[in-house]
Amino acid sequence: MIAYKAFQKNLSCLGFQYKETEWNYTEKAACRKTGFHCAENPLDCLIYYSNPDLAQYCVVEVAGERQEEGDDSKIACTQLRIVRRLTLLELLIEGVAYMLQYPHRRLSKIIQIEKGSPMGGFTVVRGKHPIGKGRKDTILLLIREDIKGNIVNFSVIIIDGKEYVPNVYYDFDGRKAEE
Repeated sequence: MIAYKAFQKNLSCLGFQYKETEWNYTEKAACRKTGFHCAENPLDCLIYYSNPDLAQYCVVEVAGERQEEGDDSKIACTQLRIVRRLTLLELLIEGVAYMLQYPHRRLSKIIQIEKGSPMGGFTVVRGKHPIGKGRKDTILLLIREDIKGNIVNFSVIIIDGKEYVPNVYYDFDGRKAEE
């Protein structure tokens, strides 16, 4: 099974130092208690590691004993292998792909509806007319829905301090938006 995991920059998590591209093993898997934790929904990684300056995001392969969490898409497992590293932007786009693949699953807690403010180095807003703002270097991910709530498109705006200035709301097309 493919999933997503956030680590400290050195690929450690809760005192365990992961080996890159090799299988990592532990004895038991129980969400919130023991085992290696990851998430099926890439955006759920941002619940636990929201500061991209301190985190490394990865695609991982999960095997062995597995337990899933009912609250979000968290998974505990006994075997985990890092497949590849992701930038924050790549993780956010993987999140859109996940929502397109599983349109009826519960939305990640980091998604704001219609209007969003920064949650670290990112702002993710979904709606019919999504608008968002952020500090300098924030990635705005604006996900447009149709009247039935299906994703029809998404846009990415980087708050660069020049073309897109901090603390100003922008719409899906990159125009300044009314609050």
